Amino acid sequence: SRRVAKDGRLVDVLVTLSPIKSVNGEISSISVVFHDITDRKRAENARSRLAAIVENSNDAIISRSLDRVILTWNVAAERMFGWSAQEAVGRKIDIIVPPSRLGENAGYRERIHRGESVPNYDTVRLAMDGRHIDVSISQSPIRNDRGEVVAASIIFRDITERKRAEQ
Repeated sequence: SRRVAKDGRLVDVLVTLSPIKSVNGEISSISVVFHDITDRKRAENARSRLAAIVENSNDAIISRSLDRVILTWNVAAERMFGWSAQEAVGRKIDIIVPPSRLGENAGYRERIHRGESVPNYDTVRLAMDGRHIDVSISQSPIRNDRGEVVAASIIFRDITERKRAEQ
């Protein structure tokens, strides 16, 4: 619920009620504690907005662990690559990398592990049905609350039409 603080600000609070018992075990009063959860609510709202942006993006946005296991897979990734999130999450990222290109990302992986972002680069990825898709990829490290790199965020933009126009 929301309450008005002494300074007039609206604050989100969590109210905890606890019975206080007398020596003979009867409830004699109630303790009421208000916990200010304004910052937590603000962070939750920011995470929700960010999640909505990712889910509604036209670009495929995925995250993968440092050992290359897919952690998240948005709706655009489903459309682009043909795998549902349920099918992709938990599998190695190799499911969308053509066999001839498996080694091309080693240097980029090392940069992510060092905490560096990888600027856009163009390459080819593989759809579930075997189609090759021209994509522009950018990668960024994902850090935990201690600042350690724990995963990578990867954005794929389909550039097939641009490539056709260039040819």
